[in-house]
Amino acid sequence: MSHFHLLWDVPIFWWHAWGAVVLPLIEDLGILGILFAIFTFLVRYSELRRKKKSHADAVRESKEYFKDNVWTPLKTYFYLFLILGFAIGPYELFQRDEQRLADYKSLKSRVEDLRNQNDKLTAQVQQLTPKPEQPDSLRRRTMKLADEVKKYVVTREQSPNRPPVAIPNSNNPNPSEEEKKAMERYHKYEQDTWDYYMSHYRAQMVGIIREYNAKGVQTGYLESSVNQSIPLIFFPGMVGDEGPADELYQFRELAYHVDGNDHLIVF
Repeated sequence: MSHFHLLWDVPIFWWHAWGAVVLPLIEDLGILGILFAIFTFLVRYSELRRKKKSHADAVRESKEYFKDNVWTPLKTYFYLFLILGFAIGPYELFQRDEQRLADYKSLKSRVEDLRNQNDKLTAQVQQLTPKPEQPDSLRRRTMKLADEVKKYVVTREQSPNRPPVAIPNSNNPNPSEEEKKAMERYHKYEQDTWDYYMSHYRAQMVGIIREYNAKGVQTGYLESSVNQSIPLIFFPGMVGDEGPADELYQFRELAYHVDGNDHLIVF
């Protein structure tokens, strides 16, 4: 810390310094004794006057006593008063600066400790505070893709342009031309459905299933199934119900195994 400011701040402290040295001087140098000597001088002067000596003679005979016992100690006190005041002023300022420096270092250390504590608490709060779920979180992508696939499959199944089911029948080894054309129309429609699924959904479904596998979610044969065929969906009136046999239901159910930040949920 620089102490150059002592040059202009010291005069302010001289008054404090002089006030500080008055009492020690009184106690240590016997100012009360000087006052007693003055009183003694006055008493001696009075005695000489009672002996019918003139004022000049009484003062002259008491002058040496006064000089040795009063005036010299008073001058000494005055000089010490000035010297100690000038000397203690810078010292007091220096001590104040040193105390401020110590307080500053202590305060700086305390501030640094508080800053470290604040950083730790901030990190804990950030860790414990749930992060907003991203639009592309795993479970949102799962639900979105499941909705898209279901919408597509249902639309294809319930389309008024969907030809009646026409497949080869072992009981009818020689179908008519009309039956052959019906089977061709049905096969083409189903093939178009499959081709669209292959180009738009299969890779996405397989990729999402593998993400769950990487997190430790058991997916069974679901990856193999959606890779080889369009996911089976139960429609109203079909034998069975939405559940284990409904492959799209199984795919959608995977979303409940992770949270909004793609962390595995252990049941």
